[in-house]
Amino acid sequence: MSKYARFTKTHLSLAALALAVAAATGSAVAADTTANTSATVIVPIAISKVTDLSFGSFGRGTGGTVTLATNGTRTLGGVVAGGSDSATVAEFDVTGDEGKNFTVSVTVTTPLTRSGGTETMSFTPISTLTPTNETSATASGGTLGATGAKIYVGGVLTVGATQVGGVYSGQITATVDYGV
Repeated sequence: MSKYARFTKTHLSLAALALAVAAATGSAVAADTTANTSATVIVPIAISKVTDLSFGSFGRGTGGTVTLATNGTRTLGGVVAGGSDSATVAEFDVTGDEGKNFTVSVTVTTPLTRSGGTETMSFTPISTLTPTNETSATASGGTLGATGAKIYVGGVLTVGATQVGGVYSGQITATVDYGV
């Protein structure tokens, strides 16, 4: 045998063992590391009605407006006070993750329409996060505290000079969402 062809069973066994060890330990050029993982589950934002909005009783007078500030102060312009019904602002409770920002919008879902009729009165909502004497404010959002937040809604109701008497009702919708 020539010296170049001398490959014994011992050499073959050692070569197989070297390949097995190399495969088990990985490549000499590979590397690895680890990364921490995390996730945050937020509490869904929610809103619930506490009280309904009522402009109370009044006479149409010469026509005009009934303005209800978010602190419950009612002013009449061109209409006549009457009846024993008191005015109340709508109040909503907002709950969710403390410290999270939220947005709010208040819209008129249905106009105030006379029960048993088709006559309506237009209504523009006034909204704040604290009860104030505001007569034209629109709340846009805030930050949830430990007990959540509140939204107060009043409004400006337009009464026609020939407004038909009766009970009028409609709906407003308050929508909240986590801010960006």
